[in-house]
Amino acid sequence: MARKRVLPEDQLRHLRNASETLMGSELVDVLESAVTSSSCVVVEYAAKLVVELGSPVSANSLHAAYQRFLVAPLEKDKGCRAKLPLAEALAYLEYDDPDFYLAGMKYTQFEPVWGGTEDTAGNLRGACALGLVRCPSASQASTMIALVDLLSEKDRLARMLAATAITNTGSPAVVPILRLKASLGDAAPEVMGECFRGLLRHAASTNIEFIARFLSGEAGQAIEAATALGECRNEHALAALLNACVICESEVREAFYTSAALSKHAAAIQFLTNLISQNSLHAEVALKALAPMRFYAEISQQVNLAVKASEQEALSAAYQRLFES
Repeated sequence: MARKRVLPEDQLRHLRNASETLMGSELVDVLESAVTSSSCVVVEYAAKLVVELGSPVSANSLHAAYQRFLVAPLEKDKGCRAKLPLAEALAYLEYDDPDFYLAGMKYTQFEPVWGGTEDTAGNLRGACALGLVRCPSASQASTMIALVDLLSEKDRLARMLAATAITNTGSPAVVPILRLKASLGDAAPEVMGECFRGLLRHAASTNIEFIARFLSGEAGQAIEAATALGECRNEHALAALLNACVICESEVREAFYTSAALSKHAAAIQFLTNLISQNSLHAEVALKALAPMRFYAEISQQVNLAVKASEQEALSAAYQRLFES
């Protein structure tokens, strides 16, 4: 009698139940069995659970599954649905095979789209870059060469993750490489943002002035620079951001104000609440920027007092809508 085929839907249901009820070796056994599935959806879910639940699944099992989906990928693994989380799970487990990650950083998968084909493996190349950085036996020189190559490739997400991976190396070369990339520019603001964050993470004091130059440039890059400076938690970075907030153009004003507010720094909150209490031309923009802070009682109270001091019904109504609804 032929063995009844288990449908992917049933496998997913079994996986979901196992993730909620099993622990230890029992859960590992279920996950290792799941990654042998021929369904990319089932393998995708199992590989994600490895990371989410911190399950010590055998790296060899994950690697074998990855290799299977390299065969006839347009039929078996469209969009790299299985290969991407498998690579991420291997990186999480610090799978020690530099050649695996280096090959993944060069992998392309062109799939048919309207009018031609599209490479769907950019995120996989980026994930392998992040894995290579965590690979214990990887050569520092070959790692950096591969990352720099990826930083100049066509796919936006691959370039962005390459910048993140370069930052994660902790190498003395991080700052000069990221400054050069930022100076040359990138069509994708997100890539610039990753460069800015990496520079501030490694040498904030020497890079604040450099990044502040971008605050008056193209809108997308300016917003990324403002976001990075706001996240930095550095007083000099915040001062540069607040100076830009005073003179910024209307197209970036709300983003600049929001970056300042999200820093939660007293000087930033004071700057924005002053705009409200003084009924500045940009008072409502400042109020909107502060809205994410409504869950912080002290800041919310400062904003409330500023709105009352403005004696403006429109601001009061906006406060009720943004902070109290």
